Amino acid sequence: KVNVAEPVERAFATLEGLAQERGVKLKKQLQDEYPPLLADANRLRQVIYNLVHNAIKFTPEGGNARVSLEVVDSVTLSEMIKANVDTELPTELASESLLLSVADDGAGIPAAHVESIFAKFHQGKEPSAEQNMRGRGLGLAIVKTIVEAHGGKVWVESEPGEGSIFRVLLPNLSRKAYLIRTAEVSLERVRLMGSTLTLVILKVMDATKEVTSAPPIEGEMAKLLNLVAPVVQDTVRLSSDRVEILDPVRGVFCLLAEISLENAPALLQRVTYNLRKKAEQNTRILNLQLNWGMACYPKNVSTAEELVAAALKAASGTQAKVIKLERE
Repeated sequence: KVNVAEPVERAFATLEGLAQERGVKLKKQLQDEYPPLLADANRLRQVIYNLVHNAIKFTPEGGNARVSLEVVDSVTLSEMIKANVDTELPTELASESLLLSVADDGAGIPAAHVESIFAKFHQGKEPSAEQNMRGRGLGLAIVKTIVEAHGGKVWVESEPGEGSIFRVLLPNLSRKAYLIRTAEVSLERVRLMGSTLTLVILKVMDATKEVTSAPPIEGEMAKLLNLVAPVVQDTVRLSSDRVEILDPVRGVFCLLAEISLENAPALLQRVTYNLRKKAEQNTRILNLQLNWGMACYPKNVSTAEELVAAALKAASGTQAKVIKLERE
């Protein structure tokens, strides 16, 4: 989980020099604490960086670029979204979500361009609009893609001559809902490429202890995941392949890889080999086993939701396959 205040602070640290060069005052309003958000930290940094960079770029000398991050309830968000986006809230929305606002003192955006501003390579047709829009298009298209992959919404509130406020809703999704969203983004890619996507669900278990239904000691499984998950991430070969932690208490994580069902066992063999190599520095790994199951698009399923459900089922109970990490 991510503390969203951290990527805001990093964006400020990176862009303070640019703001000073342009004579723009960079301001932020952050609370002392925020609920942790299940999200991709690197992608969130990209969203915040793009929005703050644009705010600085389109604010005239002597103006302000402002960033705020607040915790808001679903009722407040529903009213804001209906007023600006004409859409409903995500059904997976938690009672508390985060609202990021990035404001500038620029020329504003004409009403005719507000709806299309998030389209790739969008340019204003009028000279004044084109000057204000130049350079925004591709960055905002990326912002929209990332935010929606997290189950969120992004919109702009603007009037010509009065600046703009970009709003980003970051919902607190359940881990399963977040995985479905992540799988949907990967599925869009593999459909375009005509390739395959395999989801492997893995559960870390201590092979030296009896299996019970009781949850493990608090913090114990997180330590085991911190040993195993990075090794799995380093084993995958494509930058688009992902490792996500689903249940840190029970040691469940997943691997989403653009490989066929037939090639997945070979990948798991490489994972096993690398974990045993890691055990040369930490023998604790030798006491572990991985229970796993998987599903593949398009061989087994046709949607992201079906992919997640099928993989979870394959990894549960007696259906799960087992990798033991003791030395051979």
